[in-house]
Amino acid sequence: MANISKKNEKIKYITVLFTCLFIYSTITAAMLEMAYLVLRHFLNVLAVCYRRRVLMVTDGLDDISGMQWELFALLLVAWVLVYFIISKGLNESGKVIKKTIFPKAFMKTTTIHTGS
Repeated sequence: MANISKKNEKIKYITVLFTCLFIYSTITAAMLEMAYLVLRHFLNVLAVCYRRRVLMVTDGLDDISGMQWELFALLLVAWVLVYFIISKGLNESGKVIKKTIFPKAFMKTTTIHTGS
C-alpha cells in the first residue's frame, strides 16, 4: 500500500512538473513573439524616421528640402579631426586613432546586426 502511494506521489509530481514546464514554455513563446513584434515596430519607426529626417525624401523633384546643418557640422568636425591627425603625423597621433576606433567598430557591428 505504501509503495502505491509513493508511485502516485511521483506521478503527481511529474504531472505538476510537466504542467509547469508547459505553462513556462507557452509564456516564454508569447513573450518572445511580443518582443519580436515590438522590435519590428521599432525598426519600422526608425526606418521611417531615417527616411524622412536624415535622407529628407520628398514627394518629387519639385519639392527640394533645405540644408541639413547637423550633418554638415558632423562632417566638418570629422574633416577637422582628419586634418589635425595628418598634420601631427600618424606616429604622434596613435592615441587619437586608438580612441576613435571603438565608435567605428561599434557602428560597423550595429549596421551588420540590423542588416543595413
